[in-house]
This record gives sequence, structure tokens and C-alpha cells, in this order.
Amino acid sequence: MQHQLPTLTKCMIKNLDTGDEISAYFNPKDITINKNVPWNKHKDSKADKPILEFTDADPAELTLELLFDTFENRLSVYQEFIEKLEKLVKVDEAKKRPPMVLFLWGTHFPKFMGVVSGLKVSYTMFLPDGTPVRATANVTIKEGRDIKTKDKKGKGAQQKDPDRPDRVDPEDHRSAMADEDELE
Repeated sequence: MQHQLPTLTKCMIKNLDTGDEISAYFNPKDITINKNVPWNKHKDSKADKPILEFTDADPAELTLELLFDTFENRLSVYQEFIEKLEKLVKVDEAKKRPPMVLFLWGTHFPKFMGVVSGLKVSYTMFLPDGTPVRATANVTIKEGRDIKTKDKKGKGAQQKDPDRPDRVDPEDHRSAMADEDELE
């Protein structure tokens, strides 16, 4: 009986505003999803074992470290990968906000939609001319289903973005990822 090796599926971060996709060069070794549920001490509590009051839920946060390496090709890791990640934390002047994103990896890991709330990049290898060829990027995505921005009066206004689909079907993206793997 011949065993078939599983196909490598690369994780991906998709910019839901532009449709741009950033596939990992190497898949992350671990992913952390953190969900805090804040409970406050009720105002009538007076003992060591207080009455707790639920007020509101915080969004979950997904954190991962991605490694990018372009040493063999002698290309700038910044231009090939990091510049695309930076677009996920920059404010689009027309929309007055950074984009919504979707994190996907295979068919068994849950989709994670939200906004990139943190990006930290470390460059760890350079060519003699100073071109960065290896970098690690720590990415944090704060979960959310939609975006509100402040209007000129400082009040929240929900954006109905015609360029961004209201409902994301992760199966469409996962099948596209499978097609890419077959081409490699």
C-alpha cells in the first residue's frame, strides 16, 4: 500500500479591502489565540469574594510569527514580503482606516477575520550591500466582523464599503490556496 504525502498548504493573510493575498514563506510554528472576558467587581461588593458583573466582551486576538527568506534569490525580503504586510497597518486615506483582513490556513484551522493591530519586523540577515534577505514578522490580528471609523464630529460611523464583501466565504479562498499548491 503506497502512502501519499500530504500537500503543504501555506497560511495566508488576505486584505479584504483590496483582495491582495500574502502567503507565508514558511508556515508558523505556533499560533496563539487569546480571548479575554472582562469581569468587574460589582459596586455593591464588600467582601473578599466579590460579586462579579459582566459588562462587555473583548475581541479575540490571533498572534503569529512568520519567517521570510529571500537569500537564495538575492532579493529584498522587504520588497517581496514585508512591504505587503506594512500595507495592512497603514491608513488608507480614502477610507480613513487600515483594511480588514482574513487569516486562513488549510481546511481545519478556523478562519479569523479582523484588523492587524500590531506588526513587529526583525531583519536577521543581509547581503553585503545591505539588502535585507531574512526577516521575522510578529503579526497580531484583532478579531472583528466590521469596522467603524470616527466622523468629523468624533462619533463612530459604520462603514459600508462597496469594495469589501459583507460576507466572506473562506471556502473560496481555501480552494484558491489548494490550486496554488498544486501549481508548485
